[in-house]
Amino acid sequence: MIIGVDAAVLGVFDDRLKVGVYNFAHNLLKVLTHIDKENKYDLYSFSPIPKSILDEFGPNTKNLVLKPQKGWLVFRISLEFLLCKPDIFLGLSQALPFYHPMKSIIYVHDLAFEIYPDFYTDSYQKLSIQTRFAAQNSSKIIAVSKSTKRDLINLYKIKEEKIEVIYHGVENIFKPKTKVNKKENPYFLFVGSYKQGKNIENIIKAFKLFRQETNKSHELILAGSNYWNDLKISKTEGVKIKEFVPERELLELYKNAVGFVSPSFYEGFGMPLLEAMSSGVPVITSNRGSIPEVVGDASLLIAPEDINRLKDAMLTLASDNKLREQLIKKGIIQAQKFSWQKSADQLLNIINNI
Repeated sequence: MIIGVDAAVLGVFDDRLKVGVYNFAHNLLKVLTHIDKENKYDLYSFSPIPKSILDEFGPNTKNLVLKPQKGWLVFRISLEFLLCKPDIFLGLSQALPFYHPMKSIIYVHDLAFEIYPDFYTDSYQKLSIQTRFAAQNSSKIIAVSKSTKRDLINLYKIKEEKIEVIYHGVENIFKPKTKVNKKENPYFLFVGSYKQGKNIENIIKAFKLFRQETNKSHELILAGSNYWNDLKISKTEGVKIKEFVPERELLELYKNAVGFVSPSFYEGFGMPLLEAMSSGVPVITSNRGSIPEVVGDASLLIAPEDINRLKDAMLTLASDNKLREQLIKKGIIQAQKFSWQKSADQLLNIINNI
């Protein structure tokens, strides 16, 4: 069979966009196109996918560049299907072309925009219309967590039997440190996009309280993408705001952190949580959405609005070495439950049975 894949996200050139769905698509296809020896994969994009990325995929893969970018999803791919129809369409970005005369499998990563529409003032209408259409008209939906599956059922009235849950994985490059780096001040770490829903404003407020109550020299490092910049994020003493960091630096940031702090208001999954746990870093995170499902009992869970509780969790990680070691061990074990191999195997089974 020929599997047509919406891989537009892999053709972006702005590093700030290489987060979330980009990392998911890259890692999933890297495994899927190697384990699948029978099917062929046509990767649709409006900009060429870099050769360095394509070289990581299997020999059964080719990139079809469809232009123009304007109206790409609704009209351009629909036109392509009139001319050359694949056997199955695989939508990795929560969207489905208007014309889709074949079986289709659509990933839905989260419905946070339906739960917190005020965080998506510029994109809510587009996301809502696009996702609802894809969910209602696809043959099969892949939800990346049980939480997202429940949201699809409750908010869009999708039948339960139409939805399969396939968790994301974590790259094996994220590993615990082997030696202590004593050259730097101790620091807490956040990794992710600087969107309002990531709750970075409250992380900074809690960190200020942490500094006021201790004489510790801890810092807070924010490492991520400012493509969607929360205007409420402000520079504060002890806070270092980095833009997109290269992979090597990111690995070191994880390994040497005192704790990973990510109390998002809502997540469909939360891949940085797995990266942190795999790196041997204790996690402070939110009790909302899919997060408890992903981290299990391997982290400190708080309500994202509770700044004092967040501050107390930071104080705990900075002072309670026994608890830190317990969380580190639990986190490594929890993260091992997730892999891109497992994700690709489950997806391939659905492709072959649809």
